[in-house]
Amino acid sequence: METTTSLLPPELNDVLLRLGAKLETGDLLDIEVQEVVEQMAGLSPATVVEFDNHIAAAAKLWHRPTGNRFLPRLWGRLSDTEQLLRTPLLEYIFLFHRDGRLREAALQRVVSGIPSAFFFAAICWRLNDWATPVRKAAAKCAERCFPATDPAVIASALSELMYRKDSWGRWRDERQLFEDQMSRPDVARSLVAIIAKRPTGAMAKLLRSASKTPHLDGYLEEVFLAAVQPAVRAAALTMLLKREAVWPAGRGWQWIDKSMGLRRWVMTFDRRAIDIPTALEDLIGRGVDDRSSMVRGVALSGAICHLRGTAIERVYADKLQHDRSRSVRDRAKFILDHPD
Repeated sequence: METTTSLLPPELNDVLLRLGAKLETGDLLDIEVQEVVEQMAGLSPATVVEFDNHIAAAAKLWHRPTGNRFLPRLWGRLSDTEQLLRTPLLEYIFLFHRDGRLREAALQRVVSGIPSAFFFAAICWRLNDWATPVRKAAAKCAERCFPATDPAVIASALSELMYRKDSWGRWRDERQLFEDQMSRPDVARSLVAIIAKRPTGAMAKLLRSASKTPHLDGYLEEVFLAAVQPAVRAAALTMLLKREAVWPAGRGWQWIDKSMGLRRWVMTFDRRAIDIPTALEDLIGRGVDDRSSMVRGVALSGAICHLRGTAIERVYADKLQHDRSRSVRDRAKFILDHPD
């Protein structure tokens, strides 16, 4: 047991163990449920898959026979189903129950906005459940509760799940309920704030993953101008200058030499056009003045593409011909050596 619960925060693990002991004996649940839900609510949505089995193991969330149907129930023990029906908030814990019927029942008892990004992620994970009835119950729960959920909660969950969801292989139509959250303007706005303001994490990767749909297109210039991470500014500027969004689509074979039957396994990408009005020269100018060499390099590439042979292209090249970054200097040299 210690091995299976070692990944959980110690405080959460302890209170889950106390909760599990009461579920085993069928005693009335009390403050443990409130404590567990409060602590689980603070977990990162990124951990929902990793912690799934550990939560169930610590709290003993598994199928328990109710006894011989010809004999009365002994000692007045409450079954897990009865506990769920009489205990507020227990449905959020039972989202992790190993008994699919109880996961389904728990989802049916979630009727309002989801209180935290972790529990939002848990319901999304149930959209990918191995049991079809649970996936259907999760879909109805999502239809009922996602519209009433705080957009900041949804955006926080999306920021961790956006580039993990492609590895979830069981959901079919249920996946669209997840994707549809990006179409909410308030969610898109909250997600942009996360991408722009978060100083750590794979925010550039998140931006590219989110760009599969056009809902962030109108915010790209804002992201370019305001993002804390240089990689995010560079990714946003690249999309704006190329007028194209590109994101990883999986892996596939690439031929090296068909005659010899030589090929290699490579990352594949999908793409779509971005059609929003932009002042390209102004964007390039701002990129040239950026404090990051990564962004300055993207800006000079944009100048080569969009300002070829113009006086302003040479102005930018002159400005950066002694840049501390070799890749930026090389672009500037190309412009100055090839004026036409």
